[in-house]
Amino acid sequence: MTKKPILPLRTLVFICFVLVTTANRAQIKITDKTTFSILTCSPGADLYSLFGHTAIRVSDQQNGRFIDLVFNYGTFDYSDNFYVKFAMGKLDYQLSVSRFGDFQKSYIDEWRGIEEQVLLLDHAQKLHLWELLQSNYQPENQTYRYDFFYDNCSTRVRDIILLACRLAQQHPIADSLYSAPDLDYSALLHDAFPNSGDPSQRASLLNDQPIAFTYTYPDAYSFRDAIDRYLQYQPWSDFGIDVALGLPCDRRVWPTQAMFLPDSLKLEFHYAHQFDRPVVARTEELLINENKFQKPRLFTPFWVFTAAFLLLASFSIRPTQRYQVRVWDRVFVAAIGLVGVLVCFLWFVTDHHATVNNLNILWAHPLWLWIAFKKNHTTRSIKWVQFCAGLIVCTLIAFVILPQKLHVATLPLMLSLLLVSFKIIVSQRKSGSSHSTTVMSA
Repeated sequence: MTKKPILPLRTLVFICFVLVTTANRAQIKITDKTTFSILTCSPGADLYSLFGHTAIRVSDQQNGRFIDLVFNYGTFDYSDNFYVKFAMGKLDYQLSVSRFGDFQKSYIDEWRGIEEQVLLLDHAQKLHLWELLQSNYQPENQTYRYDFFYDNCSTRVRDIILLACRLAQQHPIADSLYSAPDLDYSALLHDAFPNSGDPSQRASLLNDQPIAFTYTYPDAYSFRDAIDRYLQYQPWSDFGIDVALGLPCDRRVWPTQAMFLPDSLKLEFHYAHQFDRPVVARTEELLINENKFQKPRLFTPFWVFTAAFLLLASFSIRPTQRYQVRVWDRVFVAAIGLVGVLVCFLWFVTDHHATVNNLNILWAHPLWLWIAFKKNHTTRSIKWVQFCAGLIVCTLIAFVILPQKLHVATLPLMLSLLLVSFKIIVSQRKSGSSHSTTVMSA
């Protein structure tokens, strides 16, 4: 969804500063000819761009020159411990400003498309939106804590447009006036976009707005369902995301909440109206999307893990190795244990709001690490193995009715865990020892 900056962040900030300073010197005035547009960019091949991107374009011709700026809420510093901050849920995004030509070139290089929706705003809405964008770009306001579902480049575009419309109702401006009322736009931004708390619990800007979003989605769906259609070309990313995200991802998406995705924002604004007139004056395709993604057929998590399960099962039925837990069994169980560590880390340690209450912990938990590396099992430790196996059986029985949608590729993984657990339990029983028995061999 986000747009990775082409230039280093410091260089980009400097360029944006020069652009805005130059614009101020030229005394940009919002007129009837000033156009505000929503730019919707098609998905890219990289994970960070897989869901597309949204930005605001401001264009006009004043003082003998053409003004064409893009306000981009999807800028982040890729070099500043990006992966660590992303993993911890502490990744900050920034509002940046660039020339439209530079913005467009980055999408030309990536063969991605751009669609423009020119907004049909009145004079007061335009002026308030411009002042909000200018205030939002100030150093003390331009950084925000990223949240994939509730506070990203797409929701910011939606909410700042809605905030401008609300202000236009509360503080109307005559068409003959080219200066904004004496409002503290910085304080208004902080009230609308607080930097603390769970963004999913914030008061919505959608109440009491002149803009009515009338598009009706054909079926009810969850946040997980919404992103799955973008992940069908990257099945391994789909599997990893499904394992990492918990129950909050399975909440029902209400119509306006769907605008966390750029394509959904474009769709809802296309059918939106205010005062019995459309919000979008016209839509233009500025760049054609030339990316052709292909969906893998065999090298997917489900088929790879199914093959692994069949391989483990074939080794287990050999007369010389029956009921013996071998090295590959131990490695597999340890790998599942590491996945369990990751699930717990994302749930209990990070600041992510979408990774809590993760039911993948029913089959992937750190206890498997202890089971994998314990060679001498006692009767008590076997009871823990039975407990873990029982959890998996219950998960398999309730698979289709669980409140959280588990990835289908977890099925062969759970069957493999059951197989190894069965071998451990049977080995202990066949040994005839009730105290300490070696059940793992090299």
